Amino acid sequence: MQQLYRQSIHHQHQLLQARGPSLASTSGRPCARPAGDSRRSLRCYSYTTGSSSLESHPVKRAFLSIGVSPNDLERAARLEPSVLAVDKLDRLHGMIDLLLGASLSPSDIGQVLLAYPQAFQLSLDRAREVLDFLRDDMHLSESQVRTVLTRYPSILNMNVKGQLRPQVAYLNSLGVGPESLPELVLSRPLVLGPGIDTVITFLKRLGVPRSQMHRMLRSCPLDYRVQFKSFSAAAPGGSSSSSSSGGMGRN
Repeated sequence: MQQLYRQSIHHQHQLLQARGPSLASTSGRPCARPAGDSRRSLRCYSYTTGSSSLESHPVKRAFLSIGVSPNDLERAARLEPSVLAVDKLDRLHGMIDLLLGASLSPSDIGQVLLAYPQAFQLSLDRAREVLDFLRDDMHLSESQVRTVLTRYPSILNMNVKGQLRPQVAYLNSLGVGPESLPELVLSRPLVLGPGIDTVITFLKRLGVPRSQMHRMLRSCPLDYRVQFKSFSAAAPGGSSSSSSSGGMGRN
């Protein structure tokens, strides 16, 4: 799949170069015309309308060429119009290649696109560090990494040294050992996000003893994106926040 994708992208660049920059407008600016052509200037919307749009729009072609559903792509574009921006194509292609290398299927990538379309504009270096963290620090298998990425794609934008490793240390302090951490993360990937601070504070106020926190984290029905009023939660790094963030697929 990765090889086919790279071949498709190479062909895409060749087509764009052959057609010239005048056909690459998606902003509605007038298309360039040959000198002496007095016809009324038209606007270039060929990337977003008409039957040729799926062939000519480089972002759409990047997703469709690997089998992402056109419906998923259109829904993602409605949710986050900037996902179709053509100014960061190298980053887009790199992220798709990275996800394919992490054993995500086309439908998985479509799921990531819908849940967190910003993923395809993120720093590739940071995303690679997150993948290394999941594989090396947490010892997750490829299928387990795939599960985490599809259920909590905004993890790709988290800082390993400043967020993920301190979060793991915090979970360890609550009784979640290295042997049980992967199971917890697979069942509730949001425990690696900042929202856990608020949940822990809430459980403490309910009188849950620290020794039972790890069990509650597995069974607690609380949504880790909830916001609790009237109190603030201290983050593992020492900062405080009045609400949780880092929800599934949102950042």
